[in-house]
Amino acid sequence: MNIHLILEKILKNKWHIISFFLFIIYIFIRFQKLIIKDVPYTYDQGRDFLKTAEIFLYRNLTFIGPTTGIMGLYHGAWWYYILGMPFLITKGNLIAFYYLIFFITLITNLIFFIFIKKYFGNLPALFSLMLITFSPYFINISTFAINTVLVHPFFACFLILNFLLLEEKINQKQKYLLLIGLSLGFIFEFEFGFGFFLIPLYLLLIFLNKYFKNIFSSLKNWLFFIAGILIPFFPRILFEIKNNFLQTRTLINFLITPKYFNPKPFEQVFNDRLITFFTYLKDPFSYWLVAIIFYFILLKLNCFFCKRKIVYNNFFKFLLSLFFGLFAFSILYRDNFWSYYYEGIQYLIILIIIVVFYQTKNINRIRRIIIPISLINIIFFILTYFPRINFNLSRGLITRQKIVNFITSQEKNQSFCVNIYTPPVVPYTYEYLFLYSEINKQIKKPTINWINNPNNWVNNQCWYIIEKDDIKERRKQWIKNNLPKNYKTIFKKNIIDTELIKIQRI
Repeated sequence: MNIHLILEKILKNKWHIISFFLFIIYIFIRFQKLIIKDVPYTYDQGRDFLKTAEIFLYRNLTFIGPTTGIMGLYHGAWWYYILGMPFLITKGNLIAFYYLIFFITLITNLIFFIFIKKYFGNLPALFSLMLITFSPYFINISTFAINTVLVHPFFACFLILNFLLLEEKINQKQKYLLLIGLSLGFIFEFEFGFGFFLIPLYLLLIFLNKYFKNIFSSLKNWLFFIAGILIPFFPRILFEIKNNFLQTRTLINFLITPKYFNPKPFEQVFNDRLITFFTYLKDPFSYWLVAIIFYFILLKLNCFFCKRKIVYNNFFKFLLSLFFGLFAFSILYRDNFWSYYYEGIQYLIILIIIVVFYQTKNINRIRRIIIPISLINIIFFILTYFPRINFNLSRGLITRQKIVNFITSQEKNQSFCVNIYTPPVVPYTYEYLFLYSEINKQIKKPTINWINNPNNWVNNQCWYIIEKDDIKERRKQWIKNNLPKNYKTIFKKNIIDTELIKIQRI
């Protein structure tokens, strides 16, 4: 084959080649964190992994998931059962949970890319993939084992399904209404706050949107939609029946007489939500300055909208209604509003951007915008993201695993005691690591204290794991309260910023 034919073949398949290389970069950026276990491992992960172990080791089933920000209300139990798959396959290997999240987010982004490519074209699809590949937000979320991350696949599917419904790309509407209901139900189960706002907003849009009104004029269509929402609620419904509708009563009481941890006046709430939504708008980009430049260009480009009929008009109105509706609903909540309450809203923002770009058929004009912005985005990613990476100073899973591995290697299969100071107080992180050692290495699990109990010491000896705390006085006070008055240090070592000591009482 001569050079001319090779070049012709490359040009013919250039979109596939560029897409392939982008996905390779996407995988590499995330995979290197997984290989060396430089992933977040905090109180929440330890708690959830321990609960998963409890379910699958001791057959102690549960119908509710992790706690929410409102006392007495919980996320769904599905999270624990999904974690059960890697737990059973790998006998509880912690990094397996993170690989699961990596693969789920990879498949989600692949489907999202294929959807945009099919209905909006190659260039918009590549642009969306570039944003996701180099976005610190999407990178971090790909290796973060927390229940809210599973909102991503369901919210992305929710948006895609509504596009197919609103733009009449399907025939069997009832099947798609069932799937939309399922996606809403699972969003609620994986992030209570998002589902709590999104479901009523979607119901409101059904009554306000003429096209939705026609679809939902049939009772049968309503039944399919509601059945979809209720299926993910099945474990929650069982819990409610068993516990005299405890969560339902808690939610009703909260709606009637809200009890906030940190109530705020309306002006402050409005300003806080504006800042949060500006953060969402920045999230798809590698740096806030790139986002500002891009949105300035996008607003300029938007001027031609008034001169032409909008392609995918129904879907575009739906996206804007969702975005501003979610903002309006968030203002109703006067307590702290954490950004993860709307986990996955970044897909909505990317789709709005893509629909705006799609309005012009002038491919050269699009290229003149997308190519420079993409290059600037990648340059800022290299300048800002990579310099912050220091695997030798990680405070995530890798550090805590080193600590536990060191202690178990010293103690072999003897009985031993461990006192732990970690800022969230309850050391679920270490509890799970010691449990994993017991399951896989047949090493006896130690007596674990977070408040010193002298009765648990073995041969008057105990290990102390004392983590760094930004509130230095709190850490200092814990050491003062929990170290014995008379002791000698048998062993002392610092692992990253955690102090590891073995003490003998005198």
